[in-house]
Amino acid sequence: MPGHIYLQGFSPVMYYTHNLHFLLFARAAQGRFTDAKKAADEIAVNIAPVVVEMPMA
Repeated sequence: MPGHIYLQGFSPVMYYTHNLHFLLFARAAQGRFTDAKKAADEIAVNIAPVVVEMPMA
């Protein structure tokens, strides 16, 4: 699609997830728990495809 940027690799996934984590924390601090839950759910969906590639010690 013209005008769309498709990023590849692990870093874009983590960058976006990092932003969602900040959103989750901010919404929770504001008492907006439904919105915080939406951000948490989006984190789970976003990270699911690559979590199997994460090295766990």
